Amino acid sequence: MKLVLGTSLIVSFLFGLTPSIFSTEKMQKYATYYMNIGKIYANEGKYKDAIWFYRRALLISPHWDSAYCNMGLAYYHIDKVSKALKMCRKAIYSNPKNVELYKYLGMLYNDMKEYFMAYKAYSKALEIDPKDLDSLIYLGDFFSVIKGDYEKASKYYSKAIEVNPRDYRPYFHLAYAHIDKKEFDIAIELLKMAIKLNPADDQVYHTLFELEVVENREFDKELEKSFIKRFKNNKEDLAIYEMLKVLKEISQGKKISLKEWAKKYKNIHIPQTWDFRLLEEWVDQLPEGEIKLKLTKAIYFFKDYKGDS
Repeated sequence: MKLVLGTSLIVSFLFGLTPSIFSTEKMQKYATYYMNIGKIYANEGKYKDAIWFYRRALLISPHWDSAYCNMGLAYYHIDKVSKALKMCRKAIYSNPKNVELYKYLGMLYNDMKEYFMAYKAYSKALEIDPKDLDSLIYLGDFFSVIKGDYEKASKYYSKAIEVNPRDYRPYFHLAYAHIDKKEFDIAIELLKMAIKLNPADDQVYHTLFELEVVENREFDKELEKSFIKRFKNNKEDLAIYEMLKVLKEISQGKKISLKEWAKKYKNIHIPQTWDFRLLEEWVDQLPEGEIKLKLTKAIYFFKDYKGDS
């Protein structure tokens, strides 16, 4: 009984009487303590425990946007997106000029496939900071992927490049807009620029190699060496690269054994995110004959290796 009474008195002291006893500065120290403990649990993947501590922080500091945001992220990680959305809105109410909060809101809406609401959130972020790179890229994606308006998309990507010409992402996203427009030559140059700025993104290399296949170009030797050196220990990356090499060599009339690829990458899957559409469109346009037949069979063969890993 004494223990219960003692705990009750502590809780009452901290969350009931403290405003009249402690200064705002001291109260914020208590809130920060709970916040930091919550972050530790979140970093360990213990999101329910993290939420408990974030709540305690908000009992002390009920208008702390960062606490709401962190709680929202914790809810997001346990698939409670509606609660994450609620926390994000509270964070924005507490700090309506915080660009990062609108971007977080946009991410949540995007995850819910509420693309127009995501567009509005990122537009608001851009209204606050017209040079926010993430918002410019997302709005470009909205017009490119959702609306199919490549002209508007290109304007946002180009503005992003203007804002930060050393960031590789706008070049990469702009390349995809040109791929959708079948402007492969332009896309290839943009991808090369993206790799020059950031040679650590495997997807940029894969996209470049795929375009070089469908454009009947030889792989850029220097970039090919760079890719192999950087990703030689990543079998999934190498599997995609060698798949594209196989398709290129078949298109050149060379004899290729698909079984050798299958043996080498026995336990590897092509990611579900890999889209064979561009390769299939390329093969469809080839003249009828043995090479087209072999390429069609090879693509079906590789599609069977798509998986979740």
